[in-house]
Formats: sequence, C-alpha cells, structure tokens
Amino acid sequence: MAESGATRKVRPRRCNLCNAVILLALDGDICALEARVDPTPLTELGEALALLEGGRTYNLRREGPRFVLDPRDSHQITWAPATSRTRMDVLRAHRCHADPPAGALVAPTSFVEAHPRPAADAAPTF
Repeated sequence: MAESGATRKVRPRRCNLCNAVILLALDGDICALEARVDPTPLTELGEALALLEGGRTYNLRREGPRFVLDPRDSHQITWAPATSRTRMDVLRAHRCHADPPAGALVAPTSFVEAHPRPAADAAPTF
C-alpha cells in the first residue's frame, strides 16, 4: 500500500492540489507507481494529444470484481487503440488545471451495463 493509501483497486479521490475528481490506484502488482488519472475516457485522437502534451495514458479494465489501471506502451497503443471494441477505457494521467478533453477527444465508456434497467414506472416482473 502506498503512502496515500492507494492499492491496485481503482478508487475515486479528489486531487490534493486542484480538488478535481480523479481515479487513484497502483499501476502494477510489483514495483508499482501511483497512477492518478482523469476519469474521462479518450478517443484515439484524445490519447495522441495527451501523449504529445507529455503525459501518460492508462488502461482502465476490470479484473474480477475490481477495476485496475495499467500503463499503456507503444504496442498497446498500436494494437488496442483507444476506441477499439475491447472491455477497457483509455484514461490520461491527471494534470492539475488542465482543460478537460471535449468533443472528438472523448469516448463513451466501454463498461456499459449489459442489461438495460427497467423504467421506474414499469410493472414488476414477479
């Protein structure tokens, strides 16, 4: 466990410096570093711009009952682009007071529920 209380499991937190909502987790099982990321999923263009700004990008993926962050390298960026149909989201490393990505840079999350929720006024199924 890190000084900040970070574990492998992703947890929402507030940034100590800018008070923005971020996700915090360790980025590996062995010799891990703390990963602080913005919770907005990126498109391929959004990831390219994040990398050009000098930041890192991470995969947010499900591992059993928890979500974890894994750093992306050139192979993952090439073979599993940000908007590929995999069950992961690509998130950028948090930078305080940076403008949030918008428009063509933001992707819908890949963790949409498999079963739609019934409407509130729907009749019970029992």
